[in-house]
Amino acid sequence: LTEKDFITKLGRLKTDVDLVQKIRRELSHQLTTNDIAYKPEHSLEFHHLFLQHLFPTKSFTVLPILVTSFSDFIRVQKQPSSDVKIQSFCEALLKTVLGSSRKTLWIVSGDFAHIGKRFGDSWKAEDMLDTLRTEDYEIMDAIIRGNSQNYFSTIAKNHDRRRICGLPPVYTMLHTLNPGKGTALGYNQWNDFPTESAVSYGSAAWWS
Repeated sequence: LTEKDFITKLGRLKTDVDLVQKIRRELSHQLTTNDIAYKPEHSLEFHHLFLQHLFPTKSFTVLPILVTSFSDFIRVQKQPSSDVKIQSFCEALLKTVLGSSRKTLWIVSGDFAHIGKRFGDSWKAEDMLDTLRTEDYEIMDAIIRGNSQNYFSTIAKNHDRRRICGLPPVYTMLHTLNPGKGTALGYNQWNDFPTESAVSYGSAAWWS
């Protein structure tokens, strides 16, 4: 978490400091005490520009959350929610947001697979794109069913060999909200011919 605002070319986007502090008070353990993780990370900035572009005349705040790696859970094939700190954070997050009575839009992002020579594989990504699409559709199906355990298991069963960087934030959202069935909106692959590598991505939505 961070209490800092974000400044983009479209202006200042205010962080909801009140919600951040309430989440911290709900937890018996301490979260990170500095903002160093935000220095190299760019995913939230994309969210913020997207929101500022869509709602240029609306006044709103953001609750920015960066989620760490789940590689330790992948290694031992254990659901992240079995960790008391992760479970308590999800509970605190939901309690705080629902208790605020604010109209809330949840946005989560992360890529699907990272394959090919740029990411350490010995083979060209282009030769694996059809196979990758089949694997990614299985992951997308687990996402839109809204089940965090199935989503994690689908990726963990092959030890995350495709390097799904969206695993931690998507899992956190699914486990926190238990949103039920969603709708798949799209899927695509970016094939970077010069590096013989590829990254896949998709999108889904829930609404009420």
